[in-house]
Amino acid sequence: MKTMERNMVADGNREEDESSDYHVSTREGRDRAERALTASNDDRLWPSAVRRDFLKGTLAALAVPSALGVPASAAGETGWEAESIRDGDGIVAASNPIAAEEGADVLRNGGNAFDAAAMVQLMLTVVDPYGSGIGGSAMATAYSTDDERAYALNAQARAPIDASVGIRYDENGDLKPRFELFYGGITVGTPGTLRGLDLMLKHWGTKSLRDLASAPAALAEEGFEVDEYVASVASATAWRMNEAAREIWAPDSEPVEAGDVIVQEDLAKTFRLIETDGLRPFYRGEIAEAIADAVQEWGGVMRVEDLKAYRPTIDRPTQTRYEDPHPSVANNRPVDILSIPAPGEGGTIVPAAMKILDRIDLSETDPLSAERYHLTWEARAAMNDPVVGTMGDPEFVDVPRGILDSEFLTGRRELIDRTTRNPNILNEPSDPWAYQAGEPWTTDPPVDVSEDDVVAEAELPETEHTTHFSVADGDGNVVSFTGTLSSGFGTGNVVPGYGFFLNNSIGSGLGYSGPNKIGPLRRYRTTTAPSLVLRGGKPLFACGSPGGSSISQTVIDVILNMIEYGMTLEAAVEHPRMYIYTDELEAGLPEETLQGLRDLGYETSTEPTTRAVGDTQMVAVDQERDELVGVFDPRRGGGVVGAGDDAIKREPRL
Repeated sequence: MKTMERNMVADGNREEDESSDYHVSTREGRDRAERALTASNDDRLWPSAVRRDFLKGTLAALAVPSALGVPASAAGETGWEAESIRDGDGIVAASNPIAAEEGADVLRNGGNAFDAAAMVQLMLTVVDPYGSGIGGSAMATAYSTDDERAYALNAQARAPIDASVGIRYDENGDLKPRFELFYGGITVGTPGTLRGLDLMLKHWGTKSLRDLASAPAALAEEGFEVDEYVASVASATAWRMNEAAREIWAPDSEPVEAGDVIVQEDLAKTFRLIETDGLRPFYRGEIAEAIADAVQEWGGVMRVEDLKAYRPTIDRPTQTRYEDPHPSVANNRPVDILSIPAPGEGGTIVPAAMKILDRIDLSETDPLSAERYHLTWEARAAMNDPVVGTMGDPEFVDVPRGILDSEFLTGRRELIDRTTRNPNILNEPSDPWAYQAGEPWTTDPPVDVSEDDVVAEAELPETEHTTHFSVADGDGNVVSFTGTLSSGFGTGNVVPGYGFFLNNSIGSGLGYSGPNKIGPLRRYRTTTAPSLVLRGGKPLFACGSPGGSSISQTVIDVILNMIEYGMTLEAAVEHPRMYIYTDELEAGLPEETLQGLRDLGYETSTEPTTRAVGDTQMVAVDQERDELVGVFDPRRGGGVVGAGDDAIKREPRL
């Protein structure tokens, strides 16, 4: 049995500590690649201990083109043009410019990053309700200057007290119709976002929910113009909306179009109740009763007691150390990659894959080369089996710390062949429990349920949407925040009389057996990965993404662009991405790269994907210049706004 390395502590992240890691998490990958390509693993990779000695001593500011000459922008080829702003007092980068502006206004009026983050999420409930809102889940990785440490906030939707595998079967023992399995009342988890914001503000904020509820209430009353992206999601999901939702988003059975002005009087009423009475109406009063009544009417089992019992958690982030980052970013110092713990899938995959890549010699690898995409794909894929096989809600099942153990990750790295794709790497068996004391404890499979039957009957939702944003203030607080309803507009159902959509997280997130089995009060494994990168124990940048199963790949790519290739913030966001399960690639890659990937065993198309892969909103801390740098991802549109009124906003491009 290997002796575990000493854990690096999040409160200060001292550089003399060894790079061991703790408390990990994930959600079951719902969408595995099925291509089996013949390949050999004779040519293994090996660590490089001295790959950047010639660069030691080089110093460049965070937003200066790298010492290796990586282009500052590839926008002319990719079609994605990212622009950054600088501000010493605070920056908000979000998927919607209205939400970004309101968050920055909180900073201007004396609030800190946590106050601004709460405002952004409340505003997204109004302007981007397809992706997140007070009827869903929220997760964040954040750094508090007062505490000089990082935290993870988990406010995921929880399964109702009466939830079980049995609620998915009818009186004859047959699975209920697919629509009910993915969008019905049995899919609704107890909303956690609002309670999570409340907890975050009480720990680190300077304002309360009551203080912040006025602005979203006013916007819901006055109305706002729908943008192209929100309209497209509404059009795709209007068929499953209830009457209360269609009144706003598809009146007379016609989905809203870009430019339409949306007024949400019922949602405004909800925010006015919060402004007056805080959380009580939502978790104990009239809104709680309305939620429970609606869910039961739709066939679910939620009760007011579920809302009364709801609680979020504050946890230690997962963490790994990247020993050899690019000098222009880290000035020859290691950096630490932090993300959310169990049951957050990305919070395991992102730091683990980055640790794998750290010990692969990428110094001579062009960031646009086939080799780069191959190696990052394989590093992410190597963590698929450990994630799928072991992760669940740590309040109910054991979660192996050994999954981020250095020796375990060495074994996963040895599955990677630099010269060809490993056809079995997604499903390569693993045993992270062998790298720590103790034996795993998980739930037993349910009686009389065949997983093969479940797979045959089930279909994935047609849309998956989430929102991510990043916030930093002038005092050094940084928040990386992800919210979700799981599918686009969640269930598609608005709580009648109160205007907000409810999630379908339990239907799409909790399984039928194993550590991720549905059960009372359980949180689902989620692909989200709100992440921070620290240098010297202080924030360097924050990032995250929506995108379902592509989230961790997107976050890995962006972090690698920054800390391995020394790209500017804009170039890191613009850089073409690859979707892990389909081999789809964005525009901007040379033909030799595409052919090189095919030669390695990938089934890349001759035409780039027309859909955006991910949507990273980033804020960075230029520690040399004592400035903040912000950029939003133009793939969905959005905005980056500074406390000093500097702002860049753009409509989404579809």
